[in-house]
Amino acid sequence: MTDSQSAVERERDHLEEGLAALIGAIDKYSGDGDVVKKDSSVHDLKQIARSVADDTKEMLQDARLLRLGIVGQVKAGKSSLLNMLLFDGQEILPKAATPMTASLTHIVKSDRDQIEVEYYGADDWKSIRGHADEYKRRKAQGISADIEPFLEAGHQLVEMAREREIDIQDYLGKNHALDVPKERLSEELRRLVGSSGELTPLVKSVTIRSSRGMPDIDIVDTPGINDPITSRSLQTKKMLRRCDAVLLLSDATQFMDAEDVAFFERKIPQEGIDHRVVIGSKFDSVLIDASRDNRGLLDEAKADTEQRLRARAETIVVATEVVLTSAMCATLAKKPVDSWAPDEKHTFDTLQRSYPDYLDQPEGEEGINQATREKLTSIGNWSAVDEVLKTVRAGKDAIIADKMTKFLRRKRVAALEELDELIGSLEERRAAVEAGDVNDIVRQQNSLGSLREDIEATVTEVWVDLITEQEKLIDSLRESVLKELKDVREDIRGAVKIEVKFKKKTKGTGFLRTITFGAAGYEEVPYEKRVLDQGELEAAIRDFSEDIEHKVGAVVDKVFHKSFAIEAVKALRRVIAVKLTDDEIAASINVPVLRRALRESVMRIVAESDKRLEAARKSLFGAIGLSFEYDGDSLKKGQRKGRNFVEKAVDEAIKWIDACKAQIDFVADRAKAELVPAIVAEMEDYEERLMQELENREFSLQRYSLAVDELTAARQRLERTAGSRGGS
Repeated sequence: MTDSQSAVERERDHLEEGLAALIGAIDKYSGDGDVVKKDSSVHDLKQIARSVADDTKEMLQDARLLRLGIVGQVKAGKSSLLNMLLFDGQEILPKAATPMTASLTHIVKSDRDQIEVEYYGADDWKSIRGHADEYKRRKAQGISADIEPFLEAGHQLVEMAREREIDIQDYLGKNHALDVPKERLSEELRRLVGSSGELTPLVKSVTIRSSRGMPDIDIVDTPGINDPITSRSLQTKKMLRRCDAVLLLSDATQFMDAEDVAFFERKIPQEGIDHRVVIGSKFDSVLIDASRDNRGLLDEAKADTEQRLRARAETIVVATEVVLTSAMCATLAKKPVDSWAPDEKHTFDTLQRSYPDYLDQPEGEEGINQATREKLTSIGNWSAVDEVLKTVRAGKDAIIADKMTKFLRRKRVAALEELDELIGSLEERRAAVEAGDVNDIVRQQNSLGSLREDIEATVTEVWVDLITEQEKLIDSLRESVLKELKDVREDIRGAVKIEVKFKKKTKGTGFLRTITFGAAGYEEVPYEKRVLDQGELEAAIRDFSEDIEHKVGAVVDKVFHKSFAIEAVKALRRVIAVKLTDDEIAASINVPVLRRALRESVMRIVAESDKRLEAARKSLFGAIGLSFEYDGDSLKKGQRKGRNFVEKAVDEAIKWIDACKAQIDFVADRAKAELVPAIVAEMEDYEERLMQELENREFSLQRYSLAVDELTAARQRLERTAGSRGGS
């Protein structure tokens, strides 16, 4: 164990001990009718203590091996990358045909070649069948639009199991370990998790132990960013949380789209992973598209495309490493020509037609020549992937220690914040018991109705202001989308080029022309013709689609996201605090309890709305992301196709904007309806408990004082764990 790992382990031990002492003090004073109420702060503190005790054990157990997560959308090229990385380009790991048939795969280097299979449990399958039944019910009622992906996923898995005539009960909830020789690994994986595999619909995850794994690194290959199978998604999230570093594969043909950006900027950091690299996969496909724009000059196309993709990454994600690669080309350069698969042969032929001056067709038994091999190697750029892994390996100890340190720091800060809330609440309740009067409490209980009306009016006023700011974001987005439409229309109109054509013109007329000039009675006369520039047209539409996705994604990150919830809580706390100060009946109201009720209500409402808008955004991008088809059309027809495409995309964007505004109105009404009752319920509960405590005032005061003293001492001990890395 390295010095840094030893220091982190000492810090973990001290924090765990401090939290254990804290929870012991809480439990001591939180029995029925005792002074510590089992509220959100107590719940959160216990969750933090469990997390430090359980999650850090996994981190330390994994410290000898670095765990690398491979993430990306379905068909981003994860399997191709891993096949190149681990199996010299052989197609050992099967490709998932859909998000529904993908599986979580864990790959570990081992002296023993083995596959461990985990099948869905009985509860998992019950949920999947329920989703399938709901899918069929909606279809039978003619409801085809807006069917959630998880319902369709359930339907597909159930249908696949039925078609394969699988005896489901033989597999549910079971795990199998199969010894599989290297030469049969591919065949067995296709049977288990291939798109047409015999057991694919029932397999939840597989662990591959292979002598061809990577030394020092465990690899987690995830099903996809938006896995529709709930139980599998939860398992993936748990595995991802345990990863120390992540490679995000993004298809270079739609590089870093909104799905990728959201996952990279929000989901990965949420799991505490700071070491992350973007891999732009399928670089060969982008080069094929770029051949016309660069006149078939491969080096120029490669440089221009790299610059464009890197510039895009720099504008939409925080500074990070970006590697552009083609596992396909790296494989083509390495494998003998006679072992190329049909899709590999097709890719090479398409590349060769796009860049005939740089890539030569194979000749006889010699295969591709050295110059062609070097160009394929350059496009594959596999040395850059190797360098990334080399850097990860070299920094393994530092990466693991840094992740652990930041995890412990976050848990300590969160625990101290919750503990401050709890101690403050106890101190205020102690003061209320000390100064409390039964008659005053009765009057206050009778006055809660009027206080509710006053707070409701205040909350409504604040929510109007908050919602107005959200509506401004949406209105601004609408204006921006319409401006994009205007600009792209101009670009489409301008997507023309001038070609010089020739037409025959007679040198004379009638009989005299025939006698005088004979067959030479015509001459070629040049003229200019305006034709559609396909490269400019497609570039304009591509840039338009990317801009719309980026703008909408940026708004989604602000409307009803966590930052909005935090600001809403702060604003509401300020105005309610003023109201309570002005009101005579507010003296004994437990403000920390009120604050927690307020925070929990706002966070719940906002989180649910954020999920709704996120789901709508996915649907929107699916509509906008439809490929634009160009078939060598004439100038007018091609421009008309382009205009129709972008106008349809804008229509979809405007629909989303309208839905977003409707959701804003819904949240405003819901908050006004649910927020104030939650606050008042906390107040009523507080007053009832205070009445009970006043019946035995001296005992209650003693319990409050003892609890505050013990929790304060526990807090001081917890705070000291921040400096525990240097020694024991």
